[in-house]
Amino acid sequence: NGVYIVRIFMEYDTSALKFMKTENSASDKFGYTVNEKDGKITVIADARQIYNVSGNFELFKALFEIKDTAKTGQYDLTLSGEGSRLDSSDSGYSVETLDIAFTSGSVTVICEEHSFKEETQDGTKCENCEW
Repeated sequence: NGVYIVRIFMEYDTSALKFMKTENSASDKFGYTVNEKDGKITVIADARQIYNVSGNFELFKALFEIKDTAKTGQYDLTLSGEGSRLDSSDSGYSVETLDIAFTSGSVTVICEEHSFKEETQDGTKCENCEW
């Protein structure tokens, strides 16, 4: 029993972020294919061998650059995906769907001269960018 293939889809805001590359954390166990177009990244990690996984583990890292033209604010990174595993038994092999939990996140862009002036109910505000 083990991971057979994982497809991960990421979406990000191209007005603020530039995708740079992925770093393959589990590269000795998986082969990687990465495609990026118009703020959508697809990462396919296929097992070079049947790789048993339990609990949490890092499959890869995605690295972004904040564009010089990015406005202050919060930009979402949305993750989704699917995976399959190969299940072996006395009668042979079968492919089954993996139960994968994805946690999306965000990137907060602040101004270069960020300086806090007051505490508010939502957090702190900057004198320069009001973020």
